[in-house]
Amino acid sequence: MSNPYKVFEHNVGNILGLEEVKAVLETLEGDSLSWGPARQQFEKEFAAYVGVKHAISTTSCTAALYAATQALRLGKGDEVICTPQSFKATTMPLLARGVTVKFADINPNTLNIDPNTIEAKITPRTKAIYLMHYG
Repeated sequence: MSNPYKVFEHNVGNILGLEEVKAVLETLEGDSLSWGPARQQFEKEFAAYVGVKHAISTTSCTAALYAATQALRLGKGDEVICTPQSFKATTMPLLARGVTVKFADINPNTLNIDPNTIEAKITPRTKAIYLMHYG
């Protein structure tokens, strides 16, 4: 993309209610922050919400991307298409495993990957397309 664009703000304010604050406090005051019942309940409810058998929660999107890269068995010689309009954590797990990253351009109106730019990037070595949303 050769034309500059303005990145818009995402100020949605505080979206947490008392129920969420209470749940966080109960978890922080509990016996296990990472492996306790709150995590297990969240994974169960999230899996049901998205209609899958299992869900795995992580501490961050970075950790999730490392896990996804490993689960897909991506490595040297593989290519993954993704957007250049993303945090560096999007590509770090790929580069750490020797994957070639190919950037498809963004739509300047949404700042998300432009589907029209993806097809030209696909080769026989393309193993995945990482779709990140902006916002």
